[in-house]
Amino acid sequence: MILYRQANGKGNVNSLVQIANGVCCPDSGDVCQFTASVTKATVGAITAFSVKDKDGVTVKTTVPAATNARTLRENLVTAINAAGGRLFNGGITIDDDGTNYNISGIGEVVIVSYSKGGSDTTFTKNCTDAYQCIHSFYLFDGVAGANNLTVGGTTTSLGAVTYPSTTAASLKATVTGIAGVVAASSDVVADALRRGYLVTVAVDSEVGVFLNGESAFDISCKPLFTT
Repeated sequence: MILYRQANGKGNVNSLVQIANGVCCPDSGDVCQFTASVTKATVGAITAFSVKDKDGVTVKTTVPAATNARTLRENLVTAINAAGGRLFNGGITIDDDGTNYNISGIGEVVIVSYSKGGSDTTFTKNCTDAYQCIHSFYLFDGVAGANNLTVGGTTTSLGAVTYPSTTAASLKATVTGIAGVVAASSDVVADALRRGYLVTVAVDSEVGVFLNGESAFDISCKPLFTT
């Protein structure tokens, strides 16, 4: 979770309530994403953002004219703060597609709308309790053994690894062919410095992944939103 709701409405970081402890586990509850777009040519006409406070009351905050993606984001953060929310390490992204600024906010703070030209544009809300985790492993040159990759209840041998004659493409084909692996989000990349291969395996958060019985050196998880 990135957008937090304060427990007592004061500005003490130690008072922040983190309803979900992360985005790695399906039992941490639903995570919601709020999205809206505004044309770059008219972004300066946005006069206010509306955000719900901890009691569900909509707080409308007047903001100065934005001139670019940075000031647009700053204005939204100002409105979130006014409603008793706080932002840490991201959570709000502004994507510039050339014509529009596409706004996305993820967390427990409800972003309602922005006001422009006398009317309000409502943010689209999408919530999910589905998560995808990427497990990262290294396969090193000359390591004896079968290099068994276990995904859920399936164990697959990746074979002996010899750098650089073992190709990343062949390893990737084996990894992405395993049941339960999300092929589009998984990869194998050669690492000349380590004389081996970085293997990233994307799976549903409830699926365990192990290489030769060992857990990944890094596990990164994210919620999956559908529109």
